[in-house]
Amino acid sequence: QQHSTAQRAEKERLVAEARATEQEGWEEAASDSVRESELPDTNFRVSVMSISDAAPRERRVRHQTIFSDDDDFDEDEDDFTESKVDTHWTVSGNVYNLVSLKPVRGLHLTFVAKSGGKKIKVMTNQKGIYKVRLPKKGKEYTMRLQHRKYDGTYVEESGMPFSQQSRDRRLDHYQTFRQSPILHVPLTPLLREDTIDHSFVMLPD
Repeated sequence: QQHSTAQRAEKERLVAEARATEQEGWEEAASDSVRESELPDTNFRVSVMSISDAAPRERRVRHQTIFSDDDDFDEDEDDFTESKVDTHWTVSGNVYNLVSLKPVRGLHLTFVAKSGGKKIKVMTNQKGIYKVRLPKKGKEYTMRLQHRKYDGTYVEESGMPFSQQSRDRRLDHYQTFRQSPILHVPLTPLLREDTIDHSFVMLPD
């Protein structure tokens, strides 16, 4: 009877040791991998790491912070950066004869800034098209024109383009424009704008 009691005690001791070993192994594994059901309901900062010992790299993504140690990590990716505000207006336009609709080639345009008085010059190409970049710090610009075949009188496009109107109607416009003074408002784009279409027609002599 004493022998059977000793065997039973030894068996219970071995079972207890086995359970203790199993518990230690589970706790060690749990320290490396936490079960999702045991995570508290809160916010986390996630750091993505590879097996290597390289330190994670950080990137600000609008209202987030992303970490990665990937060598292909692109910090200047367009999808994750706010677009930069342009410090210039890109002004372009088509210039043509009100009556004949022919492009006005070789027209010299001078834009004069209200703030600072800076002058920026450009010339139309063979198709009567011009393109110029004007600093936004100039606030607003007046325009001066010079061409050997025109006296500098012009009218901005407004509403239906003159090129889409009949010749008779364009001739009526020509008579009206020649008989009354034409007032021009300075070019004053909004600061949030970057590109401006400023097309106009020239009145032949």
